[in-house]
Amino acid sequence: MKHVLVTGGLGFIGSAFVRQALTERDWRITVLDAMTYAANPANVAAVSSDPRYAFVHGDICDPAAVRRAIGRGADAIVNFAAETHVDRSILDPEAFIRTAAIGTHVLLEAARELAVGRFLQVSTDEVYGDVEGSASSTERDPLRPRSPYAASKAGGDLQVLAHYTTYGTPILITRGSNTYGPYQYPEKLIPLFVTNLLDDQTVPMYGDGLQVRDWLHVEDHARGILHVLEHGTIGEAYNLGGGNSRTNREITEGLLAHTGRAWETHVRHVKDREGHDRRYSLDASKARALGWSPRHPFAAGLAATVAWYREHEAWWRPLKSGAFRAYYERQYAPVYDKPMIYYPLETLVRAGIRDIMIVTGGNSAGDFLRLLGNGREFGLKDIYYTYQEGEGGIADALKLCEHFAEGQRIAVILGDNIIQDDITPFVRRFEDQDSGARLLLKEVDDPERFGVAEIDGDRIVSIQEKPVLPRSRYAVTGIYMYARRVFDFARKLTPSARGELEITDVNNAYLREGDLQFDVLDGWWTDAGQFESLYRATQLVAEARLKIPVLT
Repeated sequence: MKHVLVTGGLGFIGSAFVRQALTERDWRITVLDAMTYAANPANVAAVSSDPRYAFVHGDICDPAAVRRAIGRGADAIVNFAAETHVDRSILDPEAFIRTAAIGTHVLLEAARELAVGRFLQVSTDEVYGDVEGSASSTERDPLRPRSPYAASKAGGDLQVLAHYTTYGTPILITRGSNTYGPYQYPEKLIPLFVTNLLDDQTVPMYGDGLQVRDWLHVEDHARGILHVLEHGTIGEAYNLGGGNSRTNREITEGLLAHTGRAWETHVRHVKDREGHDRRYSLDASKARALGWSPRHPFAAGLAATVAWYREHEAWWRPLKSGAFRAYYERQYAPVYDKPMIYYPLETLVRAGIRDIMIVTGGNSAGDFLRLLGNGREFGLKDIYYTYQEGEGGIADALKLCEHFAEGQRIAVILGDNIIQDDITPFVRRFEDQDSGARLLLKEVDDPERFGVAEIDGDRIVSIQEKPVLPRSRYAVTGIYMYARRVFDFARKLTPSARGELEITDVNNAYLREGDLQFDVLDGWWTDAGQFESLYRATQLVAEARLKIPVLT
């Protein structure tokens, strides 16, 4: 296999599959994801800079998006895309049916028309419905779903089987049991309870808590899907069960023990969910006969999962607290009559720059995707997205773009920089340079707030980062142009006193080699990264009547 399309690859199980496949196989992976609430680019941050990884923002219900993701062909499609969580399906069943019915149909048609080698449908044990007594569901059992979520998944399974019978489409189905582990959106039992308990909050217990589920670690689930994809018999379904049946009460007791909380103070009983299935249990002997078996003992896996959430608050806390909005609301904040992010994009578009990568943090990539999509409706060739973990600095973010640049010259603009000038002449002068870098400077009244360039005639003498006693009034704006060596310089940097890789250090590396040029902006420039500067930015835009003819 050379190229695999993974739909829903930014979700919990899908991202585990992507990480595993890129680590253990020499495949190209393209992820197609609609970026609904549970999708998170941070889930694949560890592999997103791999040149074999590509991301396409799109809905599996959209035939054009599916074909764009398949590109020149795919050896396999693995369909993780689905609305998730039974509680949500009870409130909004239509969304579940649309994705599972129409989306699966669109994927199957594309697989048939484009001769995709294998189509694997990722399903769930819930399609079998409530399992009585001590029995376990086998792949031969009838599908008896009892919730809108389970019914939508069963409908997808039946479409897949019908395509095999009618058209000979080379399909496979996996049905997994309850899955747990790192990167699970904190609405499901284990991540919700762990994060609540870590915050010293109570957890909700449905009914008597004696509902039984079979638990499977996400890495084992992903490995099972990978194994079936490579070794499964076409036209067959395979159950992937963990063999770890536990009541919800038992799970809760384990989580209380791991977090040092007590049942009496941290568990509250709530009314049971409508149609709540009492017991699920999978017979996974068929998959085991194929050569797959879980590697994570449940006790150790649960302990490791709690430890992961304890150590990765930066991943889950924004999802629960809403604090992550402080980051992207600056980009979404209206400046005059448009979101802030439109302005730097328009600056690039006016200069003829059509291929753009957006580096995001704070779990905000999904919001930019929903706002901007692939950028084509705004006159761009494409917008690509990548995720920066933590606060590594601008130069750290720059390193994530090396594979995107493909050895070409690049222009960098910070998302909170708004300028009046058309930068096209500056870009053209940079293109005429043999090598090096080019900065845009602006004379300001408060240079101590910025990086400051000391100039002597037509050359830069020094650059200081937010100096107490500036040597000039020329601020280095957040617009930089670099030749290919910028990535070599960035890789050699060490963190500054504030723990970041500073873009000023990159610029000084060019300066030391005598290869740093500059232009001075004539019009106004504002760094609107602080809330107090938004009003000033709005005033400047309004006074200049700066309209955005492309990004409307």
